[in-house]
Amino acid sequence: MNWKDWLKEVSTKVVAGVTVLILGSIAVSIWPPLRQWTIGHQNVVYAFLALIVGIVIGVLSNTFRKSKPTTVSKSTIASKSNGVRLDRVANLFWLGSDLQWTKQMSNRGQQDKIVHGLEQAYHHSSELGLGNTPAGQQLLAHKNAVQKMPRQLSDTESSWVAGQIDSALHSFSNLMKQYQPDFRPDPYHS
Repeated sequence: MNWKDWLKEVSTKVVAGVTVLILGSIAVSIWPPLRQWTIGHQNVVYAFLALIVGIVIGVLSNTFRKSKPTTVSKSTIASKSNGVRLDRVANLFWLGSDLQWTKQMSNRGQQDKIVHGLEQAYHHSSELGLGNTPAGQQLLAHKNAVQKMPRQLSDTESSWVAGQIDSALHSFSNLMKQYQPDFRPDPYHS
């Protein structure tokens, strides 16, 4: 952002802040009982003005923060160099969620739902850049194997598929731990 754009944005926000302050002052003069309300030891008007000033300061600091050049951490460089996108937290969440859901479907023996869940999980692993990892390829192999099974799995087949999904979960868990060496799965029980 160049200085002209920055000045325009800041002046717009300052004008907006001043306008709100003026409107607050007008409201106090029009509605005198407002002066009598208190919050703790502060007059409502002062609390209102403090809120407005806080909002203006927050907006301005957000503007300054956005205009600063961002620094790139070593982990970001490492994750981008090998294609892994750990900044895609929604995909990471849905990868785990879809694998858990798929395991539930495997316990019910519903082949079409299992395939759907594995396809979704593979999609999210690919979006994270993990599709070509051993864990991602394992997930794809599981999906291909389940596609060849009957529409309603036997108890033995359901159990086998649930075990394969557990294996995939474990593989992704181990993979993610490599990206966070200080990870503690249960900090209350060492």
